[in-house]
This record gives sequence, C-alpha cells and structure tokens, in this order.
Amino acid sequence: MSRIVETADCWMIDLVDFLPRIEACKSKSEARRLLKQGAIEINGVKVFDREINIEDQSIIHVGKLFWRKLIFPTLRLEVE
Repeated sequence: MSRIVETADCWMIDLVDFLPRIEACKSKSEARRLLKQGAIEINGVKVFDREINIEDQSIIHVGKLFWRKLIFPTLRLEVE
C-alpha cells in the first residue's frame, strides 16, 4: 500500500541566481552588491547570506520599491 507524503516546508535557494529571475535586479553582480549592502529583507529580517532557506508564503523586499510574496509548490511524494 502506498501513501502520499507532502514535503518541503522550506526551499533552499541561491539569492544571486534567484533575484534576477524574479526581476528584483538586473544582474547577478547587482544581486551580490545588494546582499553585501543589506538591501534584501525576507519577512522583515535583513539577509546577507547568498544561500538561504525560504518558507512558503515569505515576503521578500529588495531595496525600497520591490517586494513579492513567494509561493512555492508543495512536493508530493508517493511512498510505498
């Protein structure tokens, strides 16, 4: 008998790759600069690390004008 297990309470992402994809900045070098300057907040906490765990429904704020609510899919695994 198999059962379905939902997983992934949080996602590990690389902010330098992720920020240009969501159009929070123009390039990876700009993403690195923003991280170094402390211009990135996730759920109101400043982020300085390149790789970070982000929970579903988190709010990312970059600079003064850019913010997004991040909604990640839940992984569904069938376990036997």
